[in-house]
Amino acid sequence: MTQPKIRLVRFGWIDQEDWQGQTTKTGQQARSSLDVKRYKLFDLPLSNK
Repeated sequence: MTQPKIRLVRFGWIDQEDWQGQTTKTGQQARSSLDVKRYKLFDLPLSNK
């Protein structure tokens, strides 16, 4: 069995108005804007062990 691996960790903050919710009532897909990803969330390096 393959062990799960963490590929990416993002650290930072988001505000309520940063989320862009989906328009339909099914599911829970929410996303953030490109500006939030660029300026509020930072990728943390992970070791490949």
